[in-house]
Amino acid sequence: MLSTAHLMLGGALGALLQRRRAAFAAGVVSHHLADCIIHTDTGTYREGPGDPPGLSAREALVATADLALGLTLLHLASRRHPQRAPILAGAIAGILPDLIDNAPGIAPCFRATRFG
Repeated sequence: MLSTAHLMLGGALGALLQRRRAAFAAGVVSHHLADCIIHTDTGTYREGPGDPPGLSAREALVATADLALGLTLLHLASRRHPQRAPILAGAIAGILPDLIDNAPGIAPCFRATRFG
């Protein structure tokens, strides 16, 4: 799933829960639940066998544009909201699993664990 959906879902949970720690936990959980739904991802239309690591230039462009759009929407939706801190906590936690799973220095270590 692209970043915008995870950011908005985590942020909505943050607004609902109104507590940063609860919002953070809900954001991480919501990420995994949302990924259970059939969805389009940056690698959805890859051609060829397997799932090679890394992103193509096109995939990186789509992921970057989507992240920029999601962060812009998050900022516009939360900038004057009284529960901005929990919204941001839930939103960041909503994309955190993908950030960990795709970070060049962290991903190999993370994937070697039972969580990866």
